[in-house]
Amino acid sequence: RTDQQSQGMGHDDADETELPGIITARWPEPYATEAYYRDPISYQLERTDPTATLTLTDSVGTLIAGSVRVHDNEVVLTPAQPLTANAEYRATATGKCLQRSWTFTTSALGEPVTPASLQGRHYRVDGQTGTATGPLDWESKISEDLALRVLSANSELLELRGQVLEDPLTLPDACQVTRDHSTDFSENPYFTFTQDAAVIALNGAEVHLEDVELSGTFSADGTSIAGVRILGRLDLSTAPDVTQAGIGFEEACDVLGSIGESCVPCQDGRMACVSLRVDHLIATEVTGQTLPELTESDVASNPACAAVAGSSTACATVSALVGGFPLLVVFGLTRRRRA
Repeated sequence: RTDQQSQGMGHDDADETELPGIITARWPEPYATEAYYRDPISYQLERTDPTATLTLTDSVGTLIAGSVRVHDNEVVLTPAQPLTANAEYRATATGKCLQRSWTFTTSALGEPVTPASLQGRHYRVDGQTGTATGPLDWESKISEDLALRVLSANSELLELRGQVLEDPLTLPDACQVTRDHSTDFSENPYFTFTQDAAVIALNGAEVHLEDVELSGTFSADGTSIAGVRILGRLDLSTAPDVTQAGIGFEEACDVLGSIGESCVPCQDGRMACVSLRVDHLIATEVTGQTLPELTESDVASNPACAAVAGSSTACATVSALVGGFPLLVVFGLTRRRRA
């Protein structure tokens, strides 16, 4: 039976179309073996049920602490602490005419990496592996990759160098400035960078993000980074869907309110921002190449970069300083239809 056919109480012979407790999707999926240890657990119902909830237990039945949020027909459990790598868990959904459990196993991500083994490694973050979402049900892919080089790592500190790759086959890009940044690594193998503000290219136009965060988890052997996530608040007054429609952010927020969503305060206090996130980006190791430091002066003095700047001004100037290094994300934005 598929999730579209799932129902509560185990009454498989009942007329499911008459029951409110029909589960249409679950994350992680039942019997998943590669669940990310820092992801929330959730399920969707065919109909909204304000009594619905979700609990999680480990392999010996110990209840996992966490917070539950019910939003429309989605129920989300966020564990208070990251789950254990390579461990089995049981999720139990309950509600009106609903009591259904499923099991899943986390992947090896979460097992510590030897910090010294990371030094000098290079990675390419594949923009096509992540999906951007927000309260307007935006969904898109990042069209550019990001190169990362580990400059140093120990039990407390991680230092990275980053560069946008306009050509995914070229590393390094002699016409893109690099940025170095240090961050806490005490949650090895997990790291996170934060930045107060950023500018990205969205549908070819500059939009502003605030309170930006980029995070990820190294594999235990150091050959990849998974679970890469970008979070931030997008200023609607700069969003293409709003500006091209010729409306103000106030009207855009009113539209959000009419469908049960809402704007959140921007840093200046205006209720003009919405949440934006990009999940599950993956970075794989690149060997045989190196990412040197490239300053603005280096790029300006390179004759080959002048032609690039002249023919692609937007790409040369619209960059997001995420965690101190540039991340140019160009979205092909489409709006998904609501069910």
